[in-house]
Amino acid sequence: MSLTSEIKKARSPLGRWMREQFPDTRFFTRAIRTAQTGQPLRCGLEAESPPWMHSWVGTAFDYRLRMALAPMTIGDTVAGRMPQRLRPGVHVMTEQEETLRFVPYPQLSAREEATRRNRNLSLWDWHQDWIDSLIHRIPGYRGCIDHSEDAPEIVEVGDWLERLFAEVQNWLDRYQPSLHGLSGNEERQLAQYCLWLGFAEDWVRTGNTRGGLWDGLKKQGIPAASASVLPPSAVTDIAQLSSTLTPERLTPFRQTPQHLNPVFSGSGFVGGADADLIAGACLWEVKCTVKVSGPGWWLYQLLGYVLLDWDQTYGLTQAGLYLPRRDQLLQWRLEELLVQSRCPRPDPDWLREDLRRLCTAPDDQL
Repeated sequence: MSLTSEIKKARSPLGRWMREQFPDTRFFTRAIRTAQTGQPLRCGLEAESPPWMHSWVGTAFDYRLRMALAPMTIGDTVAGRMPQRLRPGVHVMTEQEETLRFVPYPQLSAREEATRRNRNLSLWDWHQDWIDSLIHRIPGYRGCIDHSEDAPEIVEVGDWLERLFAEVQNWLDRYQPSLHGLSGNEERQLAQYCLWLGFAEDWVRTGNTRGGLWDGLKKQGIPAASASVLPPSAVTDIAQLSSTLTPERLTPFRQTPQHLNPVFSGSGFVGGADADLIAGACLWEVKCTVKVSGPGWWLYQLLGYVLLDWDQTYGLTQAGLYLPRRDQLLQWRLEELLVQSRCPRPDPDWLREDLRRLCTAPDDQL
């Protein structure tokens, strides 16, 4: 589970903590709505595109933005770790399994609880057999991605991704998009690469294979299908969004120190939390939503990242959103976010310590 998953879960302790500490998100959604109203919309996706495609394009554009800001080493990215995971004997948990993380567990006897603690097992691990029995009752469940010798196509995808990412690295080293502008054809080629990186990252994080892509790869053969299975509208969409990455627009993101895809001292305690980028003392998140208004949980995400920096490694004092579909930037001082969200105790130091206490408490279900 990631920070985003945690704060969206109604029963998550972290989600409850966020809603208690920052009960009013209306100012935040109003600011997003106001900034976008009347601004032209950049969207190459078809109107009937499924929600997962918007999420996939958003992940892909994150890669495109990072490529514009600094030279990228694919092996250091989340997507770059995917080929090694697609090996025999490796298991990637699916989203269907993850949804059961907050199902109430059966009550343990005192003896069972003592045994569990002595073995240092989480409740998830202790109840694994019971959880497995629930998983197989999920309507439409088609099995986990079990990378065994019975699934050679999985290994084939891993080998192909490894070769593809080497090709992407060579392309980036040649064209250096962080230093030079790209032609239209070059931008479309890079858009395809970014979509495959987004595909791999989603697989790493959630086990989600974006059904149509996976089925296309299996049916048409690898790597013959590598370009044909990508929706043309998604490629066009990334290319259109990339047109916003002008030197002027990138200036706020080039503040130093710059950290791309940063993690925080508290990230491991919430199942993983890596933001899009930090520039200077500002944490930035990129949102490729088509909707004019933004959800309140974006505020929780911004504050979550800032407050998970328990050791204040990055010295964060601001947070902001980049909305490339409307080519808009929104930026707030941390104190402003705390006050306007009606935080009962708008003290960043206290909030960091209270969040640390919550995340490190024994048997905390995060």
